[in-house]
Amino acid sequence: MPHNSEIYLTFSEYSNFRFHDIDSNEHEVFITGKYLLDGHNLWLIYDDRPKQKFDFYKTEEPDAHYEIRSYPIEKGGYLFVHGDCE
Repeated sequence: MPHNSEIYLTFSEYSNFRFHDIDSNEHEVFITGKYLLDGHNLWLIYDDRPKQKFDFYKTEEPDAHYEIRSYPIEKGGYLFVHGDCE
């Protein structure tokens, strides 16, 4: 998927997440639940739908923007990378 800052995931230290997405009708959707890290798998355990497995890994080279290694999260057409959360 091309860069789209309107679609993002936020995580809390208490294993909660909030997934801000855009549905097929181009409406904002806020999905919440718990997350679980299992090796290279990130499980999103939604409050209102079946859980999903995303790939979670560490890049080999530092990210050009942050000068640190990043931890991309991927599934299907989604690719999440670290961003500023201001």
